[in-house]
Amino acid sequence: MADNRWQLLPDLPEDEFAALKASIAESGVLIPVTYDAETNDLIDGHQRSRAVTELRTEGTVVPEPMKQLRHFGSDEERIA
Repeated sequence: MADNRWQLLPDLPEDEFAALKASIAESGVLIPVTYDAETNDLIDGHQRSRAVTELRTEGTVVPEPMKQLRHFGSDEERIA
């Protein structure tokens, strides 16, 4: 799995993650996944990204999530 150093919140509980996967399987990812424009580190959307990966591994066709690139001046900005 990718570097998760910017995942500040714990993983969703199993039932909530299952609901997220079901929603993504039906409608795709509705909220863009945020990446650092300079480093391409995943900043926000870890659970959405994980759900897409798991769905694809299980054989579900899922469109590529929208990718939002942001510029950050510091680690504090990434955390905020």
